[in-house]
Amino acid sequence: MPGTKPSITSRSKRSSDNWVEMKPIATFSIIVYDPKRGEWGVAVQSKFLAVASVVSWARAGAGAIATQARANLTYGPNGLVIL
Repeated sequence: MPGTKPSITSRSKRSSDNWVEMKPIATFSIIVYDPKRGEWGVAVQSKFLAVASVVSWARAGAGAIATQARANLTYGPNGLVIL
């Protein structure tokens, strides 16, 4: 309809005949490397406040990791070992 804002929602089917409007949940991470400076950076966006402090990992000489899907504190150190 003219003059109305589009809604940012998705439909989720709860039962065979009932549809429920749901807002999308978007979490993303980005890891960047600056080869001129030899520096890594990690940024995380989520609905969870300060999640980057739990899922961002970096080690000099290895690289950087964002263990986004689950905040299991063993994923970061184990991932850096694998790098």
